[in-house]
Amino acid sequence: MKIKIIDVPGKNSRYLYEKSKLIGRTQNACLYGIALQSGDGNHIIDADGNRYLDFLSGAASNIIGYGRGDVVEAYAKTAMRLQHSCYAYNLNKEAIELAEKLIDITPGDFEKKVLFDLSGSSSIDGAIKIARKFTGKKGIIAFKNSEHGSTSLSMQASNLSNLTEGLFLDNGFYHVTFPTREEEISDVLAQIKALLKKDVAAVLAEPIQGDAGILIPPKNFFEELQYILKEWDALFIADEIQTGAGRTGRWWGIENFDVVPDILVCGKGISGGYAPISAVIGEEKMVDSLEKAQHLFTYGGHPPSCAAAKKVLDVVEQEKLMENALQIGKLLGSELKQLKNSEMIKDIRGLGLMLGLEIVTENLAGIVGMRCIEYGLYPGYYGKYNEVLRLQPPLTLTVEEALWAAKIIKKVIDEMENKEIPNSTIEKYKKYSCGSICSTCSINSGFKEVLVKHNAI
Repeated sequence: MKIKIIDVPGKNSRYLYEKSKLIGRTQNACLYGIALQSGDGNHIIDADGNRYLDFLSGAASNIIGYGRGDVVEAYAKTAMRLQHSCYAYNLNKEAIELAEKLIDITPGDFEKKVLFDLSGSSSIDGAIKIARKFTGKKGIIAFKNSEHGSTSLSMQASNLSNLTEGLFLDNGFYHVTFPTREEEISDVLAQIKALLKKDVAAVLAEPIQGDAGILIPPKNFFEELQYILKEWDALFIADEIQTGAGRTGRWWGIENFDVVPDILVCGKGISGGYAPISAVIGEEKMVDSLEKAQHLFTYGGHPPSCAAAKKVLDVVEQEKLMENALQIGKLLGSELKQLKNSEMIKDIRGLGLMLGLEIVTENLAGIVGMRCIEYGLYPGYYGKYNEVLRLQPPLTLTVEEALWAAKIIKKVIDEMENKEIPNSTIEKYKKYSCGSICSTCSINSGFKEVLVKHNAI
């Protein structure tokens, strides 16, 4: 794969960028000002015909790449026969078959049931409703810098940036530190024990914190946490929206920690990006503690979406994509660890094809991302201060593609160390990366000083 410079965003993307202002800013956290037009294999093509190796995957959703005719066929054939049934009133076999598949691949040898939704956010709401109804308690413990969604309960459980500012939301949510070092565990567990006295129904956690910047807890943390929760008759909810469907090399991220959650929430990758669908899977007696219509959606269990999701999960299994994620993730991680001695790199971490490259300070990951874009690699960036380069390609990534991506990232980091990032790249970032412009960023005040301090320019 050749390296060439792409002039981005192109004319058509710039036009659509201006038109995108018709959509409210809360849904317009644009990374690079680029409008996508199509996809092919593990590549995406923008509105100007520029081609990129995709390392964002539609926010970790497009796990089997692009142009999968078998998934499209599963959706289309079902839609031609029955586009909608409103499962709450009229059953359909596609929803039942997907429920069987999800029950089969989620951990736990107890009887389970499934609730279908349209987004991970609403499924988090469902899990919280179940925990409260089943336990008869209100409190929910979550973790600082977590991101669980944008619906009422999921947003209150979140603790990243200023998501709840000015919304006058409910109380009953507590946030503790997410431990990333062994020595933090005892203090965090002590905080949780103290909070459990406050009528707490459940602890909600991402097995690996995603939007916080790929934060991984020590191996034994969740096991010790679950032991305490059982003592207090509180539940453990695993948010697998970003870590699930094989991304870490296992069906679910929590399996890397040898823990079986009471309730598991999934979305994003379970449909490969082909349909908006999510699910709650939990112990039967817990799920059925909800009364009729307490968590019901007109499009929940939508037949074509369920058919597509079932096909995607079958593809992951049959094409051994979890094994590929593990193998290629190790290769990519090993290549990137060659940057460990760079003064621009603070950390490299992750599991499978959920990797994060932490840059020394805020906003620099966005500039690295913009420069990667100009070379034809399309990563994301996140973290509390946009300091982590987000590397979440499709699980179908090949060895050749992984090595090429690592080559590009290393080239960009070298350019940053040697003060060779073009001013035009920085100006593009400042103009088009509106997702980075917020009250916590240095982009609006002293931005250039930050770059100079860290020898980026």
